[in-house]
Amino acid sequence: MITLKKAKAQEPSVDEPSEPPPDAIRAEGLGRRFGRTWVVRDLDLEVPLGSVTALLGRNGIGKSTTIQVLLGLLPASEGRVRILGQDPSKLGSELFQEVGYVSEKRELLEDQSVSGLARIVTEIYGQRFDTDRFEELRKRFELAPKARCKNLSKGQRARLLLALAIAARPKLLV
Repeated sequence: MITLKKAKAQEPSVDEPSEPPPDAIRAEGLGRRFGRTWVVRDLDLEVPLGSVTALLGRNGIGKSTTIQVLLGLLPASEGRVRILGQDPSKLGSELFQEVGYVSEKRELLEDQSVSGLARIVTEIYGQRFDTDRFEELRKRFELAPKARCKNLSKGQRARLLLALAIAARPKLLV
């Protein structure tokens, strides 16, 4: 069973509300099985807002499945999940208005250039997409603006997707 301890909270000031904000991620008794085989079972997980958390383990242990269940991309076989205080299975695509997700598959529009893909993502997110931040990250990650996505290495693809996700200013980045 994986259990992450919640960061020690500071005492609220007189002006702060007594109700703490929801965790970024909370799972209780989470499980997912395929047929008779349990891939994830009895998972308790708390990820406070503003923290950085990693799921580590050998291949085939259920890390990707856990992430997909947490984000509502796969249904849980048992247990309860909350992302930013809400049930991801009921939110569907609305969840991704507040959550940035970089998939391990790293799929891109192959014929687009790096800057062309950024323009498409800008149209999708509108004013929420920070083009200046994207450009800063594009340069930092050494991604040529005219490079075609189909010619990017796996690492470059991951950096491009990460830059796009960060520039969309999500409340939670997975």
